[in-house]
Amino acid sequence: MGTPIYQTIKTSAPGQWTRRVNQYSLPKLQEWEWGYIAGIVDGEGCLGLYQSKRDGAVTRFAIGQKDVNLLFWIRNKLNSGGVYQIKSTNQWTYNITNCPTKLAILLKILPYLIVKQTAAMIVIEYLKTKVEVIDGYSE
Repeated sequence: MGTPIYQTIKTSAPGQWTRRVNQYSLPKLQEWEWGYIAGIVDGEGCLGLYQSKRDGAVTRFAIGQKDVNLLFWIRNKLNSGGVYQIKSTNQWTYNITNCPTKLAILLKILPYLIVKQTAAMIVIEYLKTKVEVIDGYSE
């Protein structure tokens, strides 16, 4: 595990204190592994910011794939997220739902993204309004 990134989620109500909700450490991966994961996200991933009736907006970081072994490899390398089978199909999806974790991983793979770089930047900018890095970004 890398150096911890301490983050808090800002509440939507003005004037309320932020609260610490997560401590996530980026795993120590080789640069080619970060590039490989970014390539999978570019080819098979879904990054986006979507309107939500309940929360106003929600971000998505998902990878769809028939090869469940690849998704578990990514899940184990990143030490976060979950792998789920899509009902009545042989399709699988890997999802990261935790905002601080999503932000840390997107910041790390951003330089390697080509096709989904713009979508990643939109998600990152939105997540920065929800997640505050307290002790700085470090690996």
